[in-house]
Amino acid sequence: MKRVSVIIEIIILINSGGCEKSKGEALTGRWELLEAGQSSGYIDNRTFDFFEDGIVRVLEIGDTISDGEYELTGGNKIKISHPRFETLSGTISTSKDEMSLAGPSEKVEKYGKVERIEKITESAVAGNYVRVMRTPEGEEEYGLPDITTWTEDGTEKENLLGQWKAHEELQLDSYEFYVGSLRSMSINAGQIRADMLYREPPTPSLIKKSGAKVIRKLEGGNILWSDYYWSSDPSNEVTFALEIKEDGTFRHIVSVKNAWRIRDGRVEIPQGNHLDNTDSLKGIDNEEELVKGEIERSGYAIVFRKDDGTELRYIRKSKQFLSKLEAPLETPSQITPQ
Repeated sequence: MKRVSVIIEIIILINSGGCEKSKGEALTGRWELLEAGQSSGYIDNRTFDFFEDGIVRVLEIGDTISDGEYELTGGNKIKISHPRFETLSGTISTSKDEMSLAGPSEKVEKYGKVERIEKITESAVAGNYVRVMRTPEGEEEYGLPDITTWTEDGTEKENLLGQWKAHEELQLDSYEFYVGSLRSMSINAGQIRADMLYREPPTPSLIKKSGAKVIRKLEGGNILWSDYYWSSDPSNEVTFALEIKEDGTFRHIVSVKNAWRIRDGRVEIPQGNHLDNTDSLKGIDNEEELVKGEIERSGYAIVFRKDDGTELRYIRKSKQFLSKLEAPLETPSQITPQ
């Protein structure tokens, strides 16, 4: 009987040690603040990098602030000690991809886990990204703060969220869509004409979508509708969709088929797909105009290097980031038309 007891005890110890290790592995890696950067267009976000030795590194806009320490305090609970945030405590979801943290103010912030890109395959590369251009001198340029989503079939969707403003004071009903609090970030300014949102060529004008609801009747006699659409051809190779809500927010989606592919262990995209240059959106049909990308050493970015030394960086975001985005804090009524 004594021999049997010893064997059972050893098995229990081994199993309990394995469970604790799996919890640490689930936490290790990068986590990003899901409500980040609302007033600056979702770029100025915070990330936590957790290491196996109990160190957590805080980064904002890619720059290291300082290191702290963390510990798992049992079950799904975590405690972080950091010189800037003092003590943070919270819980990790059962799915191991979302974390809630609160500090001395008791304000709860949610974080999503960013999946590391381990290899170049369609399933591993598909996901959410933000795009950044880095010059040979190391300077970084952010375009419109859209979230680029790659799906396994090679489709790219550029999601831009923000606020709209209808300028009824002008003789011609006009509109403006913008992100963050900077008017320099405005996009798609144009005129409301019957069932159309008119934009100067070569940017396509958008047509009212069937079943759209009335958002606002304007003094000029026109109507701002809830849904607009444009397609390049019957096959919908390139499409624009605009969803407008009564609360003053919008979602602009550009979808491009055959926008990326994998060949010879690298990701290929057209050279024209840069930042906010939507006029040059196109697929991967022309072999001579493709640029090839590789996984950055960190595993959290795909880097496309051009001949002039410029880098186009697709920085990985969490699965939850797009669905958890909220409109900027500023309301349309606070903007005075120019």
